[in-house]
Order: sequence, then structure tokens, then C-alpha cells
Amino acid sequence: MLQLPEVSPATVAGREVAAAKLGALAWPLKAGQPLQEALLALAGSPAADVTARAEAGRVVFSEKSALLEAALDRQVPHLWKVRIVDVVTRESVERSAAFQQMLFREAPFRVQARVVAATIADENSARYLVESMEAGVVPISLLTDAALSQRLKGSANPETRQRIDVLAARLPDTGAEVQRLIDQRRQSFDAAKADRAAGEQLYQLLCAVCHKLGGQGALVGPQLDGIGNRGLERLLEDILDPNRNVDHAFATTTLVLKNGDQESGLFRREEGAVLVLANSGGQEFSVPKADIAERHENSTSLMPANFGEALTEEQLRDLVAYLLGQTK
Repeated sequence: MLQLPEVSPATVAGREVAAAKLGALAWPLKAGQPLQEALLALAGSPAADVTARAEAGRVVFSEKSALLEAALDRQVPHLWKVRIVDVVTRESVERSAAFQQMLFREAPFRVQARVVAATIADENSARYLVESMEAGVVPISLLTDAALSQRLKGSANPETRQRIDVLAARLPDTGAEVQRLIDQRRQSFDAAKADRAAGEQLYQLLCAVCHKLGGQGALVGPQLDGIGNRGLERLLEDILDPNRNVDHAFATTTLVLKNGDQESGLFRREEGAVLVLANSGGQEFSVPKADIAERHENSTSLMPANFGEALTEEQLRDLVAYLLGQTK
């Protein structure tokens, strides 16, 4: 017979949250070392409820309280709440760098925006974030989040605000319609109805010309091993709005030629007197350096942005279900 716990997990979690909140009330009274040790232990315990850990962390890591607020946001998925609390309570340079890489590689846009906004505390942090966007480390698409943009401009000095305006002018015009489509497809997604074999065929037809997965395909765009770990929401963003989370290494280059023509593609390499780029079909082409008048690095992806129209809801469901299964 299955042995049931005497106290339900929900009750345990509720008690942990209550304890953390009581600790917060007692903290200003200088309750002493035992309380500090207890709250530190609760914040750092992987077995504890993540809300309780965040509440305790807000007390003992007060300088990180804005970031821990993101872990208390109901809109943030549980997995990312745990990751946020972990990076705060076990902070090191290595952990922080790994968390940042994971955030922009795997997190949905709304989680990225919530976390990045929490790092904006003053003029210096605003300038650092803008510099990171200019360097391609942080996606400039985050400027489309109204709350983040308002907080960033409110903390920035006049010179930094001018740089923000320059970055915003580079944003592709996707609009609210694409976000509505992403939300609709996320809400209607039913893995039980998906045909993963059909999804794999779509992947081979549409994606393998540029992406490598499981050792198969071309390596023009990012390799996709483990892509299923990104989760449903982030996968839909990557497919339906490919310009939202562009890795700097895979942003497009535009060449303005001396005859007035333009060539755009993913920069691959220089070969003597020519530049070699790749088009959206994964095919390489060359442009003589002597023909180039201007060269511009863009914030857009080589990936076509019309999959929302090109794929039916059923086809998108099959493709996403197949990709969600690719977790290694």
C-alpha cells in the first residue's frame, strides 16, 4: 500500500513561506545570528519551496531583492524561478555568467525582460546594459518591453538615453500581431494531437538546410542539440519571431555595393579579395571587396520571419512537438 505523507507538500510549502515572512518582520529588530543562519539555509535549500526561498533571499540578499521579485512573479515559469533563486543564493562569477548565457539562449522573452529589468538600479547599471546591447550580448528586442524600456530610460543619463534611441531605431517592426499569434499557438498547443514523425519531416525540409541537429544538417545557423530544453514558449518565439532573440554571431550583414545594389546574408569568412556570405537557403555566395561601398551589421536573423503564415497550425504543432523532444 502506498504510504502517504502525514503532512501535504502544500502545507509544508505554506509553512516555509510563512517562516520566511516572519523572518523578514523580525529582521529589522536585529534578531541575531541564529535568524540569519536559518534564513540563509532556507534560501539556499533546493528542497524548500521556491517561493519560500525567494522570500528568505529578499531578506538576507537585500541588494538582490529586485531580482528575487522576479522569482515571485506568477508569470515566470517555475523552472526559471528556481534558476533565479539559485543564481542569487549561490552567486559566483561562473554561475552568473552561465545564468546569463542560459537566460538569452533558452528563456522566453517575458522572463528575459523581467530579469533584465531587475538589474537596472541606477545610472551605471543602465549604461552597462546599453553597452551590452550595443555589443550584441543582450538582445535589443528587450527594448520593446514597455516596463523595461521605461525603467531603463528613467535610470539613464541624457547621453545613454540617446544611445537607447539609436538602438531602438534598429528594431525590426514585428508589432503586437506576432505576439498575439505566439500567445494563441501556445494556448492551443496539444502535444497529444501532434504527429512527431510529420514534425521531423518538416524539420528536414525547412530547417536542416541551415541547422545541425544530432549530427545531421548544415551548420549555417546555430546548432540545435538540446533545443527541447528551451520549452514551448521560447520555441514558438524562435520560430514565429526569429528576430527577437538573435545571437550576435548569427546576425545578418548588409553590403551596399558601389553600383547601388545590396546583398544581405550571414557573414561566413573572408577569402582573399572576396567576402563569403550565406543566404536564407544555407547557400554560400561571394562578393568582391572592391565592389563594396558600405558594410552594415544588422540585428536581424537570417531565418525567414514568415513561418506564421507559411505553416498551418497543425504543421507548427507537429514541428514544435518534434523539437521539444530533442533534449540531448
